[in-house]
Amino acid sequence: MEALPAGKYFDNYHSLAGAKFKGELRVEADLGWKEGVGRMMLFSTPADSRPIAVFIPGNLANIYFIKGQTYLAELEVKEGGLVYANSCKKN
Repeated sequence: MEALPAGKYFDNYHSLAGAKFKGELRVEADLGWKEGVGRMMLFSTPADSRPIAVFIPGNLANIYFIKGQTYLAELEVKEGGLVYANSCKKN
């Protein structure tokens, strides 16, 4: 699986819609949690320090994110450019 091309995502996320990528993600901020839905997080990648918002679904709620830690994830770019984590584990 190809690494998330962050630069291409920022330039034109529409071109990546429906694609799946692997990502090495560094926690930048927690944007919030909603019970039964999931969590929105800000991450950066080694290739691009600009923050990317990633939705972490409720089934991955057992992960405790700490700013500065890195995680490996399977990511999917969904409609509207939402980056969705299909799986995620601490690196």
